[in-house]
Amino acid sequence: MNLIYAALAFLMALVFGFVGVTRVGSWLIERRNPPIGEFADIDGARIHYVHVPAPANAELPPIVFIHGASANLRDQMLPLRPLLEGRAEMLFFDRPGHGWSGRGTNNENPSAQANTIAALMDHLGIKKAVIVGHSFGGVVTSAFGREHPDKTLGLVFLAPATHPWPGGATAWYYDLTTMPVLGWLFSETLTYPAGTLQMADATTCVFSPNKVPDNYLSSVSIPLVLRPTAFRANATDVAGLYRYALAT
Repeated sequence: MNLIYAALAFLMALVFGFVGVTRVGSWLIERRNPPIGEFADIDGARIHYVHVPAPANAELPPIVFIHGASANLRDQMLPLRPLLEGRAEMLFFDRPGHGWSGRGTNNENPSAQANTIAALMDHLGIKKAVIVGHSFGGVVTSAFGREHPDKTLGLVFLAPATHPWPGGATAWYYDLTTMPVLGWLFSETLTYPAGTLQMADATTCVFSPNKVPDNYLSSVSIPLVLRPTAFRANATDVAGLYRYALAT
């Protein structure tokens, strides 16, 4: 019996140790990657965004950029803002639960996130825009076009995730993270240390066969996704994508 108690005590100490490592790691990530934009309360979700106004003689219509899984507004803003600033009004934002945006209570699928984007556009006085979606942002872009045609000037898809794929499989850790209790425990203990060790290799795989841009991970603040709440939001998005694509 004493051995059982000792094993349980060791297990609990290990869990609390990993929780502590994750909390400290998340704090360091946030210190190194502070918000760079403004915030708006959109239907209970605190959304972080960068709004770039257009000059009076803008040659292009307003453009709204929707980033993909595991990312945040910097992923599109850093390469594209320098090319378009002074030519168009631009809106970059962290999707609900990603980067510095709160998840809120009603952003669990692409349609709900499209509604949040439409409300953010209303908040900023953007009546219509070209919507640009990358990767997972593609399915949100598609939902936006269907549900808010009055706000849509055009849709641009960059390597979009919009259709069902054979088998519908996703990485095991996304499915695990969406499980009740066990998923919460996993995200609060192991995603930060394990994700930190695997992030460089995973990024190389994503960009393959191309080279990962210099300083990509740090400049785009990708480690923000390793915080437990962000990881759970990202896992919910990715794990639910196949079912959503089938249904729509």
